[in-house]
Amino acid sequence: MDRTNQRDALQELPPAYFQVGHTAICVTDRQFQHGYQHGYAHFKRWWAKRTFTDYTLYTFLITNLMNAHAPNRENAGYVVGWMAALLEHQQEQEQAEPMPTDEQKGAGGEYASHLLHGAR
Repeated sequence: MDRTNQRDALQELPPAYFQVGHTAICVTDRQFQHGYQHGYAHFKRWWAKRTFTDYTLYTFLITNLMNAHAPNRENAGYVVGWMAALLEHQQEQEQAEPMPTDEQKGAGGEYASHLLHGAR
């Protein structure tokens, strides 16, 4: 890291709290905060409607963590912000579309739910 990036990384900001799933992250680093905000916004703008595979996620993580055009701390913040938006999106989808019951799925009806609960 060059001296400019090092000085920037050491400049602390007033704490900002970001929610990732059920966990709050206290961020005081300018580069991490900047990356987080961009990653979060980019997911919401460009990624929210996509279907992901393990390859998609692997490629995203490696590409963005190794981005030579931004400082490492910013790259880490970008990935964390993107993942926070992904988790938030998942929770929104679960609230909007409740999981179907066994009967609705046609997966064996009443018998299948008894198997899950260990009773028959």
